[in-house]
Amino acid sequence: MNGKEQKQTLRRRLLEKRRRLLFGEDGEALQQALRQQLLQSDLWQQAEIVLLTASTPEEPDTIPLCRAALDAGKQLYLPRCEKGGKMEFFALTALEALAEGAFGIREPPPTRPLTAEEAAKALCLVPAIACDRYGHRLGYGGGYYDRWLACHSPLQLCLLPSAMVEEQLPHEPHDIPIPLLLTEQGLSATACPGEGP
Repeated sequence: MNGKEQKQTLRRRLLEKRRRLLFGEDGEALQQALRQQLLQSDLWQQAEIVLLTASTPEEPDTIPLCRAALDAGKQLYLPRCEKGGKMEFFALTALEALAEGAFGIREPPPTRPLTAEEAAKALCLVPAIACDRYGHRLGYGGGYYDRWLACHSPLQLCLLPSAMVEEQLPHEPHDIPIPLLLTEQGLSATACPGEGP
């Protein structure tokens, strides 16, 4: 089995593990605990610009976080993805404006793009199926966030259950490690950048 096949097998296993955690008997309580950890954190409280995604039914529910950002008067941006690997963030001022975009993911209207200056001041929740203690994350394999983060420098954070933090995940040289993890147990710094094996 080559590296790509190993990653796909690992991705399937971890997706199933996450599904059991988030949608099993205690799943709603776990999702609520994750949201509370974020909403009560200094990172969230101090952020004026927040970059989130609109979750799919298989992912941790981010819509309450989008609502909380709007209710708190934060500038909220969500990504729009295009075939070919390009991703750009656009402002969202009302949840009703979300519409299904490429890949069936809800996206904001392409009206007001995030500037590089705004990105540098933003708190970005980077989606991940799992992360390791070095900040390497396992996503869905499209590389959209890695390409975007290679050109932008927001404060990066992964929000995920503690059971989805692995000792070590496979990664490639172009993968961007995430410096902070927030679980239901609290905030922790990873050993990034460049300190992982």
